[in-house]
Amino acid sequence: MLSIYGGLPPLDWRFVAGPHGRPALDPSHNRPDLHFNLSHTTGLVACALARQEVGIDVEPVERRAATGKIAGRFFTPREVALIEASPENERQRTFFRLWTMKEAVMKAMGLGFQLPLHAFSVTLDPLGVAFEPSRADNTTGWSFGQTAAGRHHMLAVALRAAPPADFDIGPLQ
Repeated sequence: MLSIYGGLPPLDWRFVAGPHGRPALDPSHNRPDLHFNLSHTTGLVACALARQEVGIDVEPVERRAATGKIAGRFFTPREVALIEASPENERQRTFFRLWTMKEAVMKAMGLGFQLPLHAFSVTLDPLGVAFEPSRADNTTGWSFGQTAAGRHHMLAVALRAAPPADFDIGPLQ
C-alpha cells in the first residue's frame, strides 16, 4: 500500500519508532502527509493508510473473554452501563465494538496503552469519543468508523480529519 500511494518501491521504505513505540515512516522519506497503522488477530490483518494520523484495530468478536470483568476494570462507568443495557446475546459484540474503537483512538494518537482505557468514553450511536476529563488533544476534529469485517471480526478506524471525512473502511475481504 505504501508503494502504491507513496511512490517508492517496497524495499526502499524505512521506518522509525515514535516516542511511544509506534512505527512511523523514516523522516528522510520527506512524507509527513503519509500515515499508516496496522492491526492483526487470528484470521485477519487490517491496514489503514491516510494523510492524517490514523489508528485501526480489529478483534475477533467470537473470542471468549471475561468481557464483563475486563469492562468493569478498565472501561468507564458509561461504557459498562452501555454493555449491561445491551441484550444478553449482544453484550460480547457491544464489548468488542467499544474495545476496537478505544484501541483505534489510542493508536491514532500514537499513545497506545500509555493512554488508559478509562481516560475516555466511546459512544456507539452516534459513534464518537469523549475524554473524561476533557483533554487539550481531545477528539474534536476526528472521524470514526466501524464495521463488521465478515462474520467473525469487528474493525474500527480513528482518523484525525474533521467530519465529514472522506474515508472508506472497505473493501473488506
